[in-house]
Amino acid sequence: MSQEITIIVMVDVEAALKDNKLDGNIYLIDNLRTDGSEGVGTDHLTTVINGSYWSDGSQATEVITNWLTGALGSLPPTLPRNFHVERTKSINEGLLQTIKNLPARKTTAAAKANAPALLSDVVNKLTKTTFIKDPEGNTRDFGIKPLTVTGDHFEKGKDDPSEQSYLAPVITDITGEAVDKNVFFTCQLGTPVYIKDGWYWCATADTSKVGEYSYTMHITLYKLVNNVYEPVKMTHDAKIKVSTAPQRNGFTGAGMGIIPLPQA
Repeated sequence: MSQEITIIVMVDVEAALKDNKLDGNIYLIDNLRTDGSEGVGTDHLTTVINGSYWSDGSQATEVITNWLTGALGSLPPTLPRNFHVERTKSINEGLLQTIKNLPARKTTAAAKANAPALLSDVVNKLTKTTFIKDPEGNTRDFGIKPLTVTGDHFEKGKDDPSEQSYLAPVITDITGEAVDKNVFFTCQLGTPVYIKDGWYWCATADTSKVGEYSYTMHITLYKLVNNVYEPVKMTHDAKIKVSTAPQRNGFTGAGMGIIPLPQA
């Protein structure tokens, strides 16, 4: 099998939600720029899929493409998958400790007068976990607090909206010309790799069908509305260019083969 193709889908979620579109707010990057991919780092990527061959020179068809998503300006995807949950627990524990320390505060008139407001503020923050709405409109407790890009509790109306750490975009389907013409055979797979958040989309490409084909990514973003993450569905088009040219060895510049080892 030839090299796997990886397409990174980076979305400026804040801008995309504001503009209600992905065009101009999405950046696509693949690992085949040196093989001829066009528009790398822009919103109009054309990924080159070079031919894959068996050792006898006959054409094979098992080139794999993976799509990985990320949100610009948010907490990095390399954090542990349970970071939100653990950070929420840590914030709540700190707030509970504040409540426990209230009796030990100085019993001055000012402290006594401020205590109810402080207690109300702590309780308000303590109970602010979010809910999430699925595509069918069902709402469930998400069990996490909205966070800032530095991992602190984000409070809508108090913090700068640009500091909010948005949830990562989710690809829910791959459709379009490449799928309709059986160039792409797509599927969603499970994985323990944390940067893929448990699920990712991939496709097997038939490299015998030479030509340029478009495909459509169905992407769901999440917008925080009244403490509920509501799904916002969007689509974005990209292209693939299937070629009979064999992939080149990145070390030698030649076709696929044995990587030469340095001499001792």
